Amino acid sequence: LEPAMETMNAGLQTALTENPALRRTLAAPMQAHTAAIKAYTDSIRRYVLGAGRLDLARVDLETFKAEGAKAIEVSYALYDSSVAALDGLLANRIDKFSQSRMWSLGLVGLNLLVSMFFVSAIGRSITRPLAKSAQGAERISKGATNGTVEIEGDDEIGQVAEAIRL
Repeated sequence: LEPAMETMNAGLQTALTENPALRRTLAAPMQAHTAAIKAYTDSIRRYVLGAGRLDLARVDLETFKAEGAKAIEVSYALYDSSVAALDGLLANRIDKFSQSRMWSLGLVGLNLLVSMFFVSAIGRSITRPLAKSAQGAERISKGATNGTVEIEGDDEIGQVAEAIRL
């Protein structure tokens, strides 16, 4: 029983150290739990383990039973306090996650808008010169040789437009 209690207390101490918010809620129930369990293990040691065959008849069963009931009661109180405190921590973490998710979604939306702007600008830089070149080619096909096609740029589209310039 004592090694299990030491392990549990070590785990609780780690939880209290790692999460200062738990200290406020769990320090008192943990102290009451530790004291009640120590009293109960002392009773076990005194009445059961330390008693001889004849001494067992003289064991104060009411005291032994009361200490056991107290140990169970404070164990449940510690459990109830722990559940409430851990539920609160979980709710806080879920809120922080939700806020992070909203920020992430907002940034993704902003990136989509910026990407759409750049795609649109690149698309226009391609389609406008091609449309002007197509108009010039259409005029040439109709026999019109007057007029010019104004194309800026030295890229491939500008070179095509220069080739059909009137």
